[in-house]
Amino acid sequence: MKITSDVMGIPAPIFFGLLPIAIAGFYFKFALVGLCLFIIACLLLSRVLFKDYLRLETTISPKPFKSSVLIKGLDESFLENVEQAINSNKKIVFSCPDNLLLKNALHRYVECNLGQSTFIKSNDISFEAARLDISVKIISCPSRKDLELGISMLLKRGWREDGEYAQQSNFFSTVHTQKMIHGN
Repeated sequence: MKITSDVMGIPAPIFFGLLPIAIAGFYFKFALVGLCLFIIACLLLSRVLFKDYLRLETTISPKPFKSSVLIKGLDESFLENVEQAINSNKKIVFSCPDNLLLKNALHRYVECNLGQSTFIKSNDISFEAARLDISVKIISCPSRKDLELGISMLLKRGWREDGEYAQQSNFFSTVHTQKMIHGN
Protein backbone atom coordinates (compact mmCIF):
# COMPACT_ATOMS: atom_id res chain seq x y z
CA MET A 1 0.00 0.00 0.00
CA LYS A 2 1.45 3.34 -1.06
CA ILE A 3 -0.03 6.73 -0.16
CA THR A 4 1.06 10.09 -1.57
CA SER A 5 -0.51 13.50 -2.07
CA ASP A 6 -0.64 15.82 -5.03
CA VAL A 7 0.02 19.50 -5.65
CA MET A 8 -2.54 21.18 -7.94
CA GLY A 9 -3.37 17.81 -9.52
CA ILE A 10 0.22 16.69 -10.02
CA PRO A 11 1.60 13.94 -7.74
CA ALA A 12 3.90 15.53 -5.13
CA PRO A 13 6.99 13.37 -5.88
CA ILE A 14 6.87 14.37 -9.55
CA PHE A 15 6.09 18.02 -8.82
CA PHE A 16 8.97 18.49 -6.39
CA GLY A 17 11.30 16.24 -8.39
CA LEU A 18 10.89 18.33 -11.54
CA LEU A 19 10.67 21.73 -9.86
CA PRO A 20 14.43 22.30 -10.36
CA ILE A 21 13.82 22.29 -14.16
CA ALA A 22 11.46 25.25 -13.83
CA ILE A 23 13.79 27.04 -11.43
CA ALA A 24 16.78 26.48 -13.74
CA GLY A 25 14.74 27.88 -16.65
CA PHE A 26 14.09 31.07 -14.71
CA TYR A 27 17.72 31.32 -13.66
CA PHE A 28 19.09 30.92 -17.18
CA LYS A 29 16.54 33.37 -18.68
CA PHE A 30 14.52 30.64 -20.38
CA ALA A 31 11.49 31.06 -18.14
CA LEU A 32 8.87 30.11 -20.68
CA VAL A 33 10.83 27.10 -21.92
CA GLY A 34 11.52 25.92 -18.36
CA LEU A 35 7.89 26.33 -17.37
CA CYS A 36 6.64 24.49 -20.47
CA LEU A 37 9.08 21.62 -19.95
CA PHE A 38 8.07 21.43 -16.29
CA ILE A 39 4.35 21.24 -17.05
CA ILE A 40 4.72 18.74 -19.91
CA ALA A 41 7.07 16.49 -17.92
CA CYS A 42 4.77 16.59 -14.87
CA LEU A 43 1.68 15.68 -16.87
CA LEU A 44 3.34 12.89 -18.85
CA LEU A 45 5.08 11.33 -15.86
CA SER A 46 1.99 11.54 -13.65
CA ARG A 47 -0.12 9.74 -16.26
CA VAL A 48 2.47 6.99 -16.69
CA LEU A 49 3.71 6.47 -13.14
CA PHE A 50 0.48 7.09 -11.21
CA LYS A 51 -2.14 5.46 -13.44
CA ASP A 52 -2.79 2.62 -10.94
CA TYR A 53 -3.52 4.99 -8.06
CA LEU A 54 -6.97 5.76 -6.67
CA ARG A 55 -7.53 9.52 -6.25
CA LEU A 56 -9.58 10.91 -3.34
CA GLU A 57 -10.09 14.66 -2.91
CA THR A 58 -9.39 16.39 0.41
CA THR A 59 -10.82 19.58 1.90
CA ILE A 60 -7.54 20.88 3.27
CA SER A 61 -6.46 23.22 0.46
CA PRO A 62 -8.46 26.16 -0.94
CA LYS A 63 -10.58 25.74 -4.08
CA PRO A 64 -8.24 26.65 -6.96
CA PHE A 65 -5.51 24.42 -5.52
CA LYS A 66 -7.59 21.31 -4.78
CA SER A 67 -5.45 18.59 -3.30
CA SER A 68 -5.96 14.87 -3.40
CA VAL A 69 -4.57 11.73 -1.86
CA LEU A 70 -3.30 9.07 -4.24
CA ILE A 71 -3.56 5.50 -2.94
CA LYS A 72 -2.04 2.45 -4.59
CA GLY A 73 -3.00 -1.07 -3.61
CA LEU A 74 -6.70 -0.63 -2.84
CA ASP A 75 -9.23 -3.01 -4.32
CA GLU A 76 -11.04 -1.50 -7.32
CA SER A 77 -14.40 -2.01 -5.63
CA PHE A 78 -13.36 -0.40 -2.32
CA LEU A 79 -15.29 2.85 -2.85
CA GLU A 80 -18.29 1.03 -4.31
CA ASN A 81 -18.45 -1.20 -1.22
CA VAL A 82 -18.22 1.85 1.05
CA GLU A 83 -21.05 3.52 -0.86
CA GLN A 84 -23.21 0.37 -0.66
CA ALA A 85 -22.68 0.22 3.11
CA ILE A 86 -23.65 3.89 3.44
CA ASN A 87 -26.78 3.33 1.35
CA SER A 88 -27.76 0.42 3.61
CA ASN A 89 -27.64 2.84 6.57
CA LYS A 90 -24.41 1.63 8.16
CA LYS A 91 -21.70 3.57 9.95
CA ILE A 92 -18.31 3.22 8.23
CA VAL A 93 -15.41 2.31 10.52
CA PHE A 94 -12.15 2.81 8.61
CA SER A 95 -8.93 1.08 9.63
CA CYS A 96 -6.07 3.08 8.16
CA PRO A 97 -2.62 4.55 8.87
CA ASP A 98 -2.43 7.73 10.91
CA ASN A 99 -2.21 10.03 7.87
CA LEU A 100 -4.11 13.33 8.12
CA LEU A 101 -4.66 13.72 4.36
CA LEU A 102 -5.85 10.12 3.99
CA LYS A 103 -8.31 10.45 6.89
CA ASN A 104 -9.57 13.75 5.52
CA ALA A 105 -10.11 12.27 2.05
CA LEU A 106 -11.93 9.17 3.35
CA HIS A 107 -14.09 11.28 5.68
CA ARG A 108 -14.92 13.66 2.82
CA TYR A 109 -15.96 10.75 0.58
CA VAL A 110 -18.31 9.42 3.26
CA GLU A 111 -19.72 12.89 4.01
CA CYS A 112 -20.38 13.55 0.31
CA ASN A 113 -22.46 10.35 0.27
CA LEU A 114 -24.32 11.51 3.44
CA GLY A 115 -22.78 8.85 5.66
CA GLN A 116 -21.05 8.74 9.03
CA SER A 117 -17.51 7.52 9.68
CA THR A 118 -14.94 6.86 12.40
CA PHE A 119 -11.30 5.77 12.27
CA ILE A 120 -9.13 3.10 13.88
CA LYS A 121 -5.35 3.12 13.52
CA SER A 122 -3.99 0.30 11.36
CA ASN A 123 -1.23 -0.36 8.83
CA ASP A 124 -3.60 -1.23 5.98
CA ILE A 125 -6.68 0.50 4.64
CA SER A 126 -9.94 -1.33 5.14
CA PHE A 127 -13.42 -0.67 6.48
CA GLU A 128 -16.23 -2.33 8.38
CA ALA A 129 -19.91 -1.50 8.22
CA ALA A 130 -21.16 -1.03 11.78
CA ARG A 131 -24.68 -0.52 13.09
CA LEU A 132 -25.77 3.12 12.97
CA ASP A 133 -27.01 4.17 16.40
CA ILE A 134 -29.03 7.28 17.16
CA SER A 135 -27.41 9.95 15.01
CA VAL A 136 -27.89 13.58 14.12
CA LYS A 137 -26.75 15.01 10.80
CA ILE A 138 -27.02 18.56 9.55
CA ILE A 139 -27.15 18.78 5.77
CA SER A 140 -25.77 22.03 4.34
CA CYS A 141 -26.01 22.75 0.62
CA PRO A 142 -25.50 25.79 -1.60
CA SER A 143 -28.88 25.37 -3.31
CA ARG A 144 -32.37 24.39 -2.20
CA LYS A 145 -32.47 21.69 -4.93
CA ASP A 146 -29.29 20.00 -3.58
CA LEU A 147 -30.72 20.14 -0.06
CA GLU A 148 -33.98 18.51 -1.15
CA LEU A 149 -32.02 15.78 -2.93
CA GLY A 150 -29.99 15.09 0.25
CA ILE A 151 -33.11 15.07 2.41
CA SER A 152 -34.87 12.61 0.08
CA MET A 153 -31.81 10.30 0.12
CA LEU A 154 -31.79 10.23 3.92
CA LEU A 155 -35.58 9.84 4.17
CA LYS A 156 -35.31 6.71 1.96
CA ARG A 157 -32.74 5.34 4.44
CA GLY A 158 -35.08 5.79 7.42
CA TRP A 159 -33.95 9.17 8.71
CA ARG A 160 -36.45 11.87 9.68
CA GLU A 161 -36.43 15.64 9.55
CA ASP A 162 -36.07 17.52 12.83
CA GLY A 163 -36.88 21.19 13.07
CA GLU A 164 -37.36 23.74 10.35
CA TYR A 165 -35.47 24.24 7.14
CA ALA A 166 -33.02 27.15 7.50
CA GLN A 167 -31.45 29.50 5.01
CA GLN A 168 -28.46 31.67 5.84
CA SER A 169 -27.23 34.37 3.49
CA ASN A 170 -24.33 36.73 3.43
CA PHE A 171 -23.14 39.08 0.73
CA PHE A 172 -21.46 36.33 -1.31
CA SER A 173 -23.41 33.10 -0.82
CA THR A 174 -26.45 31.34 0.55
CA VAL A 175 -26.46 28.09 2.53
CA HIS A 176 -29.54 25.91 3.00
CA THR A 177 -29.56 23.57 6.02
CA GLN A 178 -31.76 20.89 7.51
CA LYS A 179 -31.29 18.80 10.66
CA MET A 180 -31.91 15.06 10.24
CA ILE A 181 -32.18 12.36 12.93
CA HIS A 182 -31.77 8.60 12.72
CA GLY A 183 -33.09 6.37 15.48
CA ASN A 184 -35.52 7.10 18.33
